[in-house]
Amino acid sequence: MSKKKAVVSLGHEALGSTTLEQLDAVKKTAKALADLVEDGYQLTITHSNGPQVSMIHKAMTELRRVYIDYTPAPMCVCSAMSQGYVGYDIQNSLRAELLDRGIVKTVSTVLTQVTVDPYDEAFYEPTKKIGRYMSKDDAEIEIKKGNYVAEEEGKGYRRVVAAPSPIDIVEIDAGDTYAYDEEANKSKEERELKAADRIYNLLPPDQAKMARELWDEFEAMETPESKFANTLDKIQPAILNDAAGGVSWTSHTVYIDQILKRDARVHEGSEVLWEYTKNILDENVKNGNIKTR
Repeated sequence: MSKKKAVVSLGHEALGSTTLEQLDAVKKTAKALADLVEDGYQLTITHSNGPQVSMIHKAMTELRRVYIDYTPAPMCVCSAMSQGYVGYDIQNSLRAELLDRGIVKTVSTVLTQVTVDPYDEAFYEPTKKIGRYMSKDDAEIEIKKGNYVAEEEGKGYRRVVAAPSPIDIVEIDAGDTYAYDEEANKSKEERELKAADRIYNLLPPDQAKMARELWDEFEAMETPESKFANTLDKIQPAILNDAAGGVSWTSHTVYIDQILKRDARVHEGSEVLWEYTKNILDENVKNGNIKTR
C-alpha cells in the first residue's frame, strides 16, 4: 500500500456559486486530484460550503415565500444538503477522470456533523453572510425572529450567522472523550477499537483495508508521518483554546501538568510546533487560564 497521503482542502471560492459553476470547477479540480492519485497518493478531500449553503438557504426561503405550506429549512439541513451535492459532484468528476486514465479506484462521499464550543466567541459576533438580499422591512422581521442581519451598502440586508471552530465529529462511534477526563480515558482505547472494527468494515474492502492501516499507523506513532499527524492532533486544542480565551481550560479546571503529560511526545513530530505550543501554554498559565498545582 502506498505510504503517500495528502489532505486536499477546496476553498469555497473554488467551487463557484451556482450548480453549473461548481460542476465546471470540480471537473478541472478532478484533473489535479487524479494527478496526485496517479502519483501514488491516497487522498482525503475536504471542502468549504459557504456559497452552497447560502444558495440552498435562499432557494428554500423563497420556496416558503411562494408556497406557505412549506416549512423553512433549518441552517443545519441546508448544510447537509450542500455536503451531499458538493460531494456528489466531486466524487463523480474524480471517478470519471480516473477511469479515463485507466485507474479503478473507489471514491466515496461521507457526510459529517461537528460539535462546537457553546461559548465560542463566534456566537456573540456572527460574521458569515448568507442568503438573499433583503429589504429593510424583511431584515426587521428577521431581527424579531432573533436572527442577525447586516447591511451591505447599495445592495440591502443579509442574514449573518456564526462560524464557530469545530471541536469534534458527531459520527464518532466511540464518543467524544475529553482529553483530561481520567475516568473516561480508562475505557477509551477499548471503545475506539470496537468503533474501528465496525466502521471500517462498512467500507468497500479496498477502502476498509487502506483506512484501517492508516488508523493503525497513526495509533502506533512510529513513522515520521504518524508522529507529525499526532503532533497536529495534540496541539490543536491548545491553539483553539487560546483563540477562544481559554474557556475550555477554565471551565474544566485544567492543570499544566495534565497538558504536558498528554503532550509528552508532541516534539517528536515537530520541535518547531512544540515550541510554538509551549509559548501558548506559558502565556495561558500566566494569565490564569491554565492552573498550576
